[in-house]
Amino acid sequence: MNPLQPPAEFVALARHTAEAHALWPELVCAIVEQESAWNPWALRYEPAFYEKYIAPQIARGVIADLTEWRARAFSWGLMQVMGQVAREHGFADASLASL
Repeated sequence: MNPLQPPAEFVALARHTAEAHALWPELVCAIVEQESAWNPWALRYEPAFYEKYIAPQIARGVIADLTEWRARAFSWGLMQVMGQVAREHGFADASLASL
C-alpha cells in the first residue's frame, strides 16, 4: 500500500459513511489518515483507558469475559474506535475484532 495513495475502496467507504451521517467527507478521510494511515487492521492498546474505565467495571462484575476486558481498551480499525465506546453505543457483535 502506498501511504501517499490510500486504497480507493477505503476512500469510497469513508466518503459514503461521512455522507450517511451528514459529516464532511474530507474530515472523515483526515481522521482515518491520522488515526490509522488507512490500515484497516490498525490496533492500539490504551492502558490508561483500561485503568480508568475498564478496571472499575471488572471490579463491579459488569464485564465477566477476560478477552472482552482487554478488547474494550483497544482502538480498532480505520477510525480507531475504542471497544468500550462501541459497546456503549450498541455494538453487539460477539467479538470487538469485527469493528
